[in-house]
Amino acid sequence: MAWSILDAPGTPDGPCKEPCRHLDCQANRRLAETTCRLCAKPIGYDAKFCNDPWRLGAEIHFSCMLAESEKRKSEGRR
Repeated sequence: MAWSILDAPGTPDGPCKEPCRHLDCQANRRLAETTCRLCAKPIGYDAKFCNDPWRLGAEIHFSCMLAESEKRKSEGRR
């Protein structure tokens, strides 16, 4: 499973520090505000996240995905 990290605003690869009209900055901010369905916290910046393997089109924290995978494995589920 591949993971990604959103760089924090104002860093070289992150969105602009102040709100702007750049489409990529706006997309990064929206993604950072997306709620992980497993822990109910925002994806945020500088944290690993990935596509939710159990729900198409959603993102979750990578650590939450690993924990859920282990839980499902111990329960005999996929």
